[in-house]
Amino acid sequence: PGPNNFDAVAALDQWRQHGQAPETLVASKYPDSPAAALGFPTGEPLSTRPLCAYPHVAHWTGKGSYDEAKNYVCR
Repeated sequence: PGPNNFDAVAALDQWRQHGQAPETLVASKYPDSPAAALGFPTGEPLSTRPLCAYPHVAHWTGKGSYDEAKNYVCR
């Protein structure tokens, strides 16, 4: 039901090319559509969340929209 679309392959490729592991990945939730059912994002995301490196968890800062990843911190 929440943000579940993210590009782990691109993050791994950047890690391999630049030697720095990602701190977070941003996951997005897109509107339901036939294309979305096949795994293709359509339009603008309804919400985004950071996926934090274990053992950190995303926490809303209390400011801004809770639907935007930029308003979360990993701790």
